[in-house]
Amino acid sequence: MSTALHPSVRRPQRVAYATCRGVEDVEAMPVLAAFARLGVSAEAVFWNDPGVDWAGYDLVLVRSVWDYILYRAEFLAWSRRVSALTRLANPARVLERNTDKTYLRELAAAGLPVVPTLWVAPGDPVDGVAAVDWPELVVKPTVSSGARDTVRTADRAEALAQVAALTAAGRTAMVQPYLTMVEDEGETSLLYLGGEFSHAVRRGPMLGGGFADVAREPDADQLALAARVLAVAAEPGELLYARVDLVRLADGSPALIELELTEPGCSSPCARTGRTGWPPRPARCCREHPTAPRCFTGVTVERASTGDDGTVREVDALVIGAGQAGLSAAYHLRRRGFAPHTGFVVLDADDAPGGAWAHRSPSLTMATVHGFHDLPDFELPATDPAAEARVAVPGYFAAYEAQHALPVLRPVKVLAVRERPDGRPDGGPDGRLLVETDAGRWAAAPC
Repeated sequence: MSTALHPSVRRPQRVAYATCRGVEDVEAMPVLAAFARLGVSAEAVFWNDPGVDWAGYDLVLVRSVWDYILYRAEFLAWSRRVSALTRLANPARVLERNTDKTYLRELAAAGLPVVPTLWVAPGDPVDGVAAVDWPELVVKPTVSSGARDTVRTADRAEALAQVAALTAAGRTAMVQPYLTMVEDEGETSLLYLGGEFSHAVRRGPMLGGGFADVAREPDADQLALAARVLAVAAEPGELLYARVDLVRLADGSPALIELELTEPGCSSPCARTGRTGWPPRPARCCREHPTAPRCFTGVTVERASTGDDGTVREVDALVIGAGQAGLSAAYHLRRRGFAPHTGFVVLDADDAPGGAWAHRSPSLTMATVHGFHDLPDFELPATDPAAEARVAVPGYFAAYEAQHALPVLRPVKVLAVRERPDGRPDGGPDGRLLVETDAGRWAAAPC
């Protein structure tokens, strides 16, 4: 089943991956890597950095902006400013609705099955909280994430105290029954990326511990409910990404527990491949899953054009290969003022970043690598020692290409390099090198 969420759009040339300070976002590197493979310049940017020129981006992706719950008014004001300058995904009007969980009340009023919820705004009576016959209660604010300021209790006095604390602080409280089935079946999160259903995961209970997230194939009734939720929650073509979280009630029917349209963790598309182990390696996910490269772009991957129309593209410098040496050389060329594409290019024969590392044996892990040196001005992030080097290092290279906007063209196979025999006006050699490839010809000065 597929739900059309976003129409085809032109490919962006420059993308901002909006994040916040002090967080560890494991999805940032593979997403930046996916953009790099598309030839799109993408970088992680703090959403509340006053020095950012948002108009300089074709697309701003709202991702790990997890501190918005502390600064919601400022965050929404930022989203409106950015929307006036460029394309924001998801749009500001979606963020305004979705960052307060009272949207669940609106969806329930529209006839959708939602987990039973009591709403207590500042000044509202609290009689209903004491009267419910739910064995355990979950009390949380409507603006929250990650179980922040959330209490699970069977003690009505404790529940009422939490409601009183939240409303005294000017916040709206929501009270729900604790559903014991989340400890057995868990939540089912359905991810919609790039305009279609991508994958689903079984999420363990956030309160009280339990199992880790694992891949899951959703049932037909869950897919049907998710489609209804999205149809009611947004206008056609309004969403670029969405996560629909469902649970089963005591009668076995699915119900909505959360709709995440602001900054959903995407639980890597490898969930659909049936791999064992969790979480999956994000770099490999973006390399292997066919949906991943267009999850956040809404466009199809385009290969480098091949053939030769006779044109020789002139550059000052040309780097062959995007391995460690090639990327280091490209970094220093850019640092010395050479303009990407017009001043210099990097030609790489592989389909994706990684150089020779992408072809290493699966048995070579980061713990058994015999020495590895960081690329200039970009440390290798902390990496699981058990991670395969052929996955971790290419992900690092891809993030490096994106971070420094290096003009890597791929796949381009170099066929020959020779002195250009006829570059001078009189038809003689001009001292430049002619680089012949399966994607055309370039001329550059010898180094």
